[in-house]
Amino acid sequence: MPAQDVSSQSIGQHASSAPGHAPPLMGHRLPARRRGLTSRLSLRIPSTNARPRSKAPVPRSAWSRLAACTACAALLQLDGTLITVALPSVAHGLHVSTSSTSVVLSVYFAVYALLLIPGGELVDRFGARRVALVGLALFAAGAAAGALAGNFVALLVARLVQGAGAGLVSPAALAGAVSGFPPERRGRALGIWGASAGMSNLLGPLLG
Repeated sequence: MPAQDVSSQSIGQHASSAPGHAPPLMGHRLPARRRGLTSRLSLRIPSTNARPRSKAPVPRSAWSRLAACTACAALLQLDGTLITVALPSVAHGLHVSTSSTSVVLSVYFAVYALLLIPGGELVDRFGARRVALVGLALFAAGAAAGALAGNFVALLVARLVQGAGAGLVSPAALAGAVSGFPPERRGRALGIWGASAGMSNLLGPLLG
């Protein structure tokens, strides 16, 4: 072979093995290690065409429980505001001043507010159903005693018992209202529960 051809071949091989020389693109394949890394990265990228997960259905028993608990909460709010209109008649029947009858409202709401936190703890310990039944029994007993009260002190005691029952029923009713709903649907249940309480506050003075 001529010396000129050998030198030209050696120069070409040297140029192809030089660091700055780009390898040919035709027929070039990635090493196995890079191909595995690329496939793993592609599996981790979430698909943008995935359909949103549908919400869990709400059982019929959950709506029935919500209706019962909402009625209990509405009854508590209705009773608390209903008596505001009847205070002048109560004062006249018990022969006391109208200003002193404001204590009837204060006693009810004070005991009601003081028992909300202990009532919630009782719900966690004994369950919403048991606490609600005990609270409703106290509330009914207080209402009956208040209707039969012959003097102002007896009326105050009756309202105190009613407030205690309301303080037990309120957290139990709230816990029972949302217990049958999945977490993503409890906002609607709480909205219905709160709306019923608000409407009761509005209807109380009108019905009194």
